[in-house]
Amino acid sequence: MNRAGRTGLTLAAILAAGAGGYWAGHRDLALPPLTWLRAVPRLQDAESPQANAGSAPSGPVIYYRDPDGNPTYSATPRKTADGRDFIPVLASEDISFDDKPKPVCRSRADDE
Repeated sequence: MNRAGRTGLTLAAILAAGAGGYWAGHRDLALPPLTWLRAVPRLQDAESPQANAGSAPSGPVIYYRDPDGNPTYSATPRKTADGRDFIPVLASEDISFDDKPKPVCRSRADDE
């Protein structure tokens, strides 16, 4: 097979994979369980990212957001045009752009 043929087949394979991924993503198709992944120790955390997500959200409700993900927000509880409630966003769930204090490093000399 010549170079143009290999290039054409490679591009066709890439296009097919992209189209298949796009199709599967828009239909919310789930991957089958990856049981073989448990046998690889360094990849065990990759299987369940939600397990290491941290603590449960806490704090007061600071605003309400549209349940469809639209850029519509409210300071008070509100309903959409079709009657669904806006989703409350707690303080720990919101993105913060404030500077965080640097952790204090201790040396062994401090412990003695």
